[in-house]
Amino acid sequence: MVTSTYAPEFGRASGGSVLIQTKSGSNNYHGSAYFFYRPTATAANNTFAAPGTTPTLVQKIYGATIGGPIKKDKAFLFLAYEGNRLQNSYSYLGNTPP
Repeated sequence: MVTSTYAPEFGRASGGSVLIQTKSGSNNYHGSAYFFYRPTATAANNTFAAPGTTPTLVQKIYGATIGGPIKKDKAFLFLAYEGNRLQNSYSYLGNTPP
């Protein structure tokens, strides 16, 4: 844990930095997956939207990781993927000169 003045390699923001060191590789396969879904029904209505209308907002964030050995105790592999899908509509007021 680094909490005071520290070397430039940790960035210029004040506060603390947590440094973590882990064992490299494992002889077992491990992985994880996640999914985040935000439908239109949970989105707030735009202030400038016409009364009775709801702008479309659908957000999906998903990803997965997997890691494991290529050759036992010698070479290891780690793969990660993240996808982000956003469907959004905007409402705005505009004036046209007469």
